[in-house]
Amino acid sequence: MAEGPSEPGSVVDGGASVSIEREQAQANFEEQNDEILALESILEQNVTLRSRHQEEEEGSRFALKVAVPVDLPRGQLEVQLWLPGDSDVKEAEAAAVCSSATSGRPEFNRSMSGRRWHASFNVSHLPPLTLDLTLPPTYPSHDPPCFVISCLWLDGTKLSTLCKQLDALWEESKGLPIIYTWVDWLQSSTIQFLGLDDYIILMPMSMRFDGAATPEEKENFLSDPRVLSEQADPVQCLQEIVRFNYAKEFEAFQRNTQECGICFDSKLGAEFFLMSECRHFFCQECVAGYCQIHVKDGTVHQISCPDEGCDGSLPPDVIRQVLGEEEYQRWESLLLQKTLDTMDDVVWCPRCNNVVIRDADQDSKLAQCGSCLFCFCTSCGDAWHQSRECRSVEEKLQDLTKQLLGDKAGEVLEGTEEEIKLFAAAKNVRDPKEFQRKAQLLSRLRAERLSKSTITKTTKRCPQCKTNIEKSEGCNKMTCSKCGTYFCWLCCKKINGYDHFGSKCVLFQVNVPPAVFNRVPEREVPEGMRRLQEALDRDPEAIHRVKNCPNCRQRNLKTGTNNHLKCWSCRANICYQCLTKITGPVTSHFIPPNPCKQHS
Repeated sequence: MAEGPSEPGSVVDGGASVSIEREQAQANFEEQNDEILALESILEQNVTLRSRHQEEEEGSRFALKVAVPVDLPRGQLEVQLWLPGDSDVKEAEAAAVCSSATSGRPEFNRSMSGRRWHASFNVSHLPPLTLDLTLPPTYPSHDPPCFVISCLWLDGTKLSTLCKQLDALWEESKGLPIIYTWVDWLQSSTIQFLGLDDYIILMPMSMRFDGAATPEEKENFLSDPRVLSEQADPVQCLQEIVRFNYAKEFEAFQRNTQECGICFDSKLGAEFFLMSECRHFFCQECVAGYCQIHVKDGTVHQISCPDEGCDGSLPPDVIRQVLGEEEYQRWESLLLQKTLDTMDDVVWCPRCNNVVIRDADQDSKLAQCGSCLFCFCTSCGDAWHQSRECRSVEEKLQDLTKQLLGDKAGEVLEGTEEEIKLFAAAKNVRDPKEFQRKAQLLSRLRAERLSKSTITKTTKRCPQCKTNIEKSEGCNKMTCSKCGTYFCWLCCKKINGYDHFGSKCVLFQVNVPPAVFNRVPEREVPEGMRRLQEALDRDPEAIHRVKNCPNCRQRNLKTGTNNHLKCWSCRANICYQCLTKITGPVTSHFIPPNPCKQHS
């Protein structure tokens, strides 16, 4: 390529100096300006004007950068990466993590000779070629633009070949604007011209020559000053190619119309979430509903790609977008709790309910809380009892009742907490606070006993994670709410589909009465609620005299003319007229200026 003149107004052409008239220089300037305007209009964001020619400033030039996208004739191209046999391929594998799909990430294998590592992957888009152009005053009448060409995935030899082809195109159209012709040719013909229709190879410089190249070949490789090869580090090239390919594919996805795999509605791709790992996609509304259901049901560990049979994860940023602030906080809390539950060395402190790491020697069953310093047994939750067996709930109940009532324990072992307090009061308890704490502990132990009894009767354990699962209705194919395992309710074996059900295990138990599926035993109706219902059965009009307690919200019936009601549930004093809880002496509430009357 010919070099530009050292002084404006002259050009070297075959060694002879040619004078350029002012009219010719002005015509060149106008053509350059028109060409740049046309390029900015056609190529848009692919053109960057770095400096503009000013007529009043001598020596100023038009300088611009053009990013040239390269067309792939077959739609896809295989990219091969070669590394020396002593290379650490973990870095290259980490560079490919940004790939658009797990299945598309390159896997490295050794060659048969063991001298190199090689990997390959397909792309639909390659990073663009870059042309840095400077327009001399003698362009386009006498000289071509001065340019430097660079590319991420081509070596210096191939770039030099492209430079020679651009020179040939200029010779064919000498005297005419040539930049768009160069850009169009590079975009449409680069791959075929270089014979890269099937694949391209990325490799370090040391492997390219492999010690067999002559000094002349190495000099020719870097001889053209218009070539700027960016292929020095093939691992960085790999990362940039994969990232660029994914970005372009995502742009195309957002521009086109897609069909949701859940609701089957067709919408613009910008309204979808595209899973980067598995490439499945669903509309934002369906993903929002899917996540909200799992958060509401507490099955946050089952949030994954909604496609059936796919175990790809749902990115946290997607979950953040579709959930409200409270729902997102609940998701984080449940996910942390369920993650800790799956860890064998994590337990919960029975006193302050903080996370505790159990002792390394699991046979000792010892754990110490870092917050309250309580040392406890990881099996029963009691204070640590070295070499002694854990006590059952029944044994704890008997011991605690004896501590409270002594010899009278047998008489009120199954009494209510109120009855136990009455018996204990007759014994003149010296420490009422300690007694109240033990009475409450007794109530909790009874509730725990009832809960365990109910769980034993109405649930079965998941064969995978051993979680208790309850069946309320439906067929005998069960799904564990914790780990998602399918199992048979009758034999508790893991199953897949409905092929398991036949002669031994049936899908439906048609002769089983509904009472079998009762979740909990029927509770005894409180006395106050029973009397209220009996009064309403005798006099349906009495429903107009029923008011809700402002303290516990239980219904209370006014009998007679007295507006002072005492709630049968929480024993609070309430006013029937203003429905407020009365504190202090009852009669003071009905004294003027208070408008409420005690009798009406």
